Parts: sequence; structure tokens; C-alpha cells
Amino acid sequence: MKVRRKKKTVRTANRPGRGLFAAAVAWLRARFAPPPKLRVVLDTNVLVSGLLPNNEPPACILRQVYDGKLIWLISPGARREVELVLTNNDLRGVGAIPAAAKARLRTALRNLAATMPNSPLPRPVAEHEADDKFIAAAVAGKADFLISDDRHLLHVKRHRGVKIVSAAQFWRRFGD
Repeated sequence: MKVRRKKKTVRTANRPGRGLFAAAVAWLRARFAPPPKLRVVLDTNVLVSGLLPNNEPPACILRQVYDGKLIWLISPGARREVELVLTNNDLRGVGAIPAAAKARLRTALRNLAATMPNSPLPRPVAEHEADDKFIAAAVAGKADFLISDDRHLLHVKRHRGVKIVSAAQFWRRFGD
């Protein structure tokens, strides 16, 4: 005949202050933890404008990406578009972009940009279907913002929780 032994169970309810301690820790974390980084998708026009040596909003936003203050999401299609723009010297009147700025953006594309899957949208959203790759990347990556200076994208304003704003609007709200 086997004798069953009761397992000892430790009851946390009898420990005084255990719930109060956990509540205090949670409060401290909420109060003093750094805010979560914003997840953004940058349209190619913002990236190209951000390469110019000035203090305009696109350049300031791009510096925040370089400093790791923003999480940059990109789709494979948008990545190809950026590479094509950087290799072609046809920047449509934007002006001369320093080679060092182009090299820094290429490095950021490799090291900082999180590539989202190329998942097409169920139906076209933007007026120009080519712009849907940015919206698809924003939705797939659960982005907070899609930053663009393209009026066709700005007309959409919001899609599946992603706010579509201009570089100036974003910078006014979240700039240093």
C-alpha cells in the first residue's frame, strides 16, 4: 500500500504587502519607463528631401531615424524604389545631394530599416496604385505613422489605424 503525501503549496495571499509591491513596481515602470518608439514608414519623397543638408522637417525626421529614436519600416518595393532613386541622379530638381548623405542612407537601409512583407492590400487605397506599397508596409508593420508629402497619400489621412501625415505635421507634433 502506497502512502500519498500532500504537496506543500505556498500561498502568496498570506504574504503581506505582496500585491502592494507589485502595484508599486508597475506604477514606477509606467511613470519612469521611456515611451515606446514610434513606428514609421517614410515615403521616398520624404527620404530624398531628408538627404538635403538643411533643417527642414524631412531632414530632421531622417536624423531621428539615424539616432534610433524612430523605428523605420519599409517594404521591399519601397526599398527598391529608394535604391533606384539613389543610383539614378534624376532627382527632379531637388538639387545636388552629397555622396556622403546617399551612403549614410544606404547604410541605414541595411542596418536600421525593418523590412515588412510584401503583402498587397485587398483593394487599392491610394489614388495612385504605386503608393499602396507604403500603406501595405505600414499596415503589416503596425506603424503609427506613414510620413509622406505626396498629396495623393495625404488625402487618405488614415487607413487601418495608421495615420498618414506630412513631414511638417509629424515634426510639429514629435520634433525635438
